[in-house]
Formats: sequence, structure tokens, C-alpha cells
Amino acid sequence: MCTDLAGVPAQYVRDNLCRSSMRAVTQAVNISLPNDSLPMELQVLLNAVIAADCPTHIFAVHSASAVAQKRRVALFPAHDLLFRLHCTRLPELPASRPSKSGEKAKTIPVVPLCLPSLETFPLLHAYLYTQNAPALLASLATPCEADLLRLAQHSRKVYGLWSNACALGVVDGLLYDAIKASWEATMRGMQACQT
Repeated sequence: MCTDLAGVPAQYVRDNLCRSSMRAVTQAVNISLPNDSLPMELQVLLNAVIAADCPTHIFAVHSASAVAQKRRVALFPAHDLLFRLHCTRLPELPASRPSKSGEKAKTIPVVPLCLPSLETFPLLHAYLYTQNAPALLASLATPCEADLLRLAQHSRKVYGLWSNACALGVVDGLLYDAIKASWEATMRGMQACQT
């Protein structure tokens, strides 16, 4: 964690972190993956929103299950403090230099992050920034019709989110409560389809 916060309880920092500005920044950053290979750093153009709380890293998320030659990679701007507070199994992150006043662009380290489910990482990323359990539950709402195939696909989504949270060692009871509630509703739906 940040050396400025040494001795401050992690839960206190989690509860008082200004996530709204960080989330706004992650949504304002425009980055794209170069065609040839994954770089060690990428340039982020700074505007008033981004410069206020510039991301410290860019996560290049990919799935271990993908075939190496056709591996999909998605880029996610991230703030190391937020992820270190919530993820006990986050890999070591390279140092990121602070933004300087008047800079037009900042070079940010790219961190490859292999997770079980690339498809569900956007849900986890958004949740860690917003801590909005009702919005997460809404995104995990179980399909209401008795369609076994749709329910099976939904169970894969819920399981993928849980797998990512476990792989990163996420510390957040509300996240796991939402996952559990969605999983149980999905299993009830699948059982109803079979009767």
C-alpha cells in the first residue's frame, strides 16, 4: 500500500477513498492496444478530468483458457491504491511516476493480468470503483424465463466473476453476497426448468 498511509487501517482507507473521481477518470481514458505486441508502457493523453486523478497502471487482462495465438486482451485503466486495498493477491506492480503539472500526456506502465474470466472483469472493475452492490446485483439478474441454456450461460457469468474475485483475493463481503444471491437464484431457475 501507499507509504503515506502506513499505519492507517485498510478498512478506514477503503471506506473513505474518493472513488467517484477515480471512476470518472477510468471512463475518460481512451487507450487502445497496439496491433503487434503488448508494450510495457502506454501514453495517456491528459485532460482536466484525467489529470485530476490519473490512473497509475493499465491492466492488460487476458484469460488463461484462451489459445495463446488467439488470446484476447482488454485494457483497463487502474489506480494501484484502490486495487491494493481490495485485492490481496494482486501481482507486484511496477512503479508509476506521478503526474507533473502542465503535462499533456503521461506514460503509464502496462501490467499483464491473467484471470479466469476476461468477459466478467469489467463487472469486477466497475464494482471495485463504485462499491455499488445494487448495480452489481442488477447486472447479475437471473434471466426470468425458464430457458435452461440462458440460465447455464448466466451461471458461467456468475462463476466467472467469482473466479476473478478469488484469483485476485478480493476483500469485500458485499461483492460475495451479490455473487452468492445470483448463483442461488440461477440454480433455483435451473432446477425449476428440470421439473
